Amino acid sequence: MRNALNPVLVCLCLACAMPATSALAAEVNGVLSVNRAATISTQLSGELVEVRVRGGQLVRPAETLARLDARLASANVQAARARAGDLGHQLERTKTLYERGVIADRDLEIAQRDFDLADAELQRLQAQLDLTEIRAPFSGRILRRYVNPGETVVSSLKAARLFSLIPDGNSLGFSVEVPRQPDMRIGEQLPVRVAGRQRTGVLTQVQPLPGPDRRQLLVLQVDNRDGRLRAGDKAVLVLPDQKPAGETGNSKTAAEQAADE
Repeated sequence: MRNALNPVLVCLCLACAMPATSALAAEVNGVLSVNRAATISTQLSGELVEVRVRGGQLVRPAETLARLDARLASANVQAARARAGDLGHQLERTKTLYERGVIADRDLEIAQRDFDLADAELQRLQAQLDLTEIRAPFSGRILRRYVNPGETVVSSLKAARLFSLIPDGNSLGFSVEVPRQPDMRIGEQLPVRVAGRQRTGVLTQVQPLPGPDRRQLLVLQVDNRDGRLRAGDKAVLVLPDQKPAGETGNSKTAAEQAADE
């Protein structure tokens, strides 16, 4: 009797525990709100080589507002791309030798790991290069410009404030507290579900919150061009899947792409 109950108890425990953990990690509930001016900031430090907009100017989604000096970031990307390409070719040669039975499993694992690490570093540096160009996350009017060309911005403790932007009425605000998510970028598009229908939310602010539980505030603008949403509507932010450290996507495809360059 004791042996027969144990599997049942284990199954019950798993059934109760796993869905709750998964749901908490994937979705966060909140309420849509009336829009206020959004702060456009940068997570990078550097010299502003160009500021293209002024107070009162209308801007379109993804329009470039300012640019940071990107010379070092660009050089880092080129070096990382060359290294990933070399390791991709090396991985293909190692696979060929492995298929012929010339080398052991361990040699193939090392070659795959080295390429995966180089490819991940390339993606990280490319994302950093992309951040040197500050773009409008949504359409609206520049309320205030806080910086001028030639100034150096410092984002060591928090994102440096560059502009205030008033939305054009085609979106609603959405703020939620979540466990700290790596690689969250200003301007990133995230799915938001309202009344069973999926909308696009544009991330406009990422603010770490004080306390030992390592949480952060995410502020988004949710698309409402059809005018169907109202302030006070319940909404659900669907967070992107977070892979464990060191885990990458389809390494075979990535290796083949690197080998083809």
